[in-house]
Parts: sequence; C-alpha cells; structure tokens
Amino acid sequence: MFTSVLEDLEVQREKEAKLAGKSFKAAIQPPYRWREVWYYEQSLPERRKNYTKTAPFQF
Repeated sequence: MFTSVLEDLEVQREKEAKLAGKSFKAAIQPPYRWREVWYYEQSLPERRKNYTKTAPFQF
C-alpha cells in the first residue's frame, strides 16, 4: 500500500515539475514501480461503462 501512495505522490510531483519546466527523478525506478509490478486493471464486461456496488458484475 505504501508504494501505491508513494507512486501517486510522485506522479503528481512529476506533473507539477513538467508544468514548471523542471526535471524530475522518481525515487522508485521503473522495474519496481507499483503500477508496473502489482497493479492489474480489471476490464469491464461488454455493455458496461463503469462498476457500481448496486449492480455488481456477473461473470
């Protein structure tokens, strides 16, 4: 969980640095970033635009 929060913070700081025209170096380098190692985005079933708790997926 900590790496997820840290990566979100670094993404925000990277965007701010880019807008300010400055360079940014992340604390965690690419092969070890949370989204590249542990994150998996579940695709939605056909005809579904989003997920809600009131209408859960039926696989």
